[in-house]
Amino acid sequence: MGTPKQLLPWGKTIILQQVIENAQNSRLDKILLVLGSRADEIAAKNQVAPTTKIVTNQDYKEGMSSSVKMRCEKCPDWKLRLILLLLGDQPLSSGDY
Repeated sequence: MGTPKQLLPWGKTIILQQVIENAQNSRLDKILLVLGSRADEIAAKNQVAPTTKIVTNQDYKEGMSSSVKMRCEKCPDWKLRLILLLLGDQPLSSGDY
């Protein structure tokens, strides 16, 4: 593809930005955006609300579970009852959560 999948065009934006907007327009209180490979490039091309925290998973090659672990490491003070895992390449996920 020549570019990370998250940065591919999607309507008037890019795939990951649409996922971020869906999450930010939902009823979620807190959003943790975990980036892996080419994190700086991807973060620079996306805009997030102040309530969204961006972290980089240096262990991304170990799989998705290593990104889930980032919540425990980077946001230990977040008291959560539920966690919703959204994938950065699924722009059709609705904000009805």
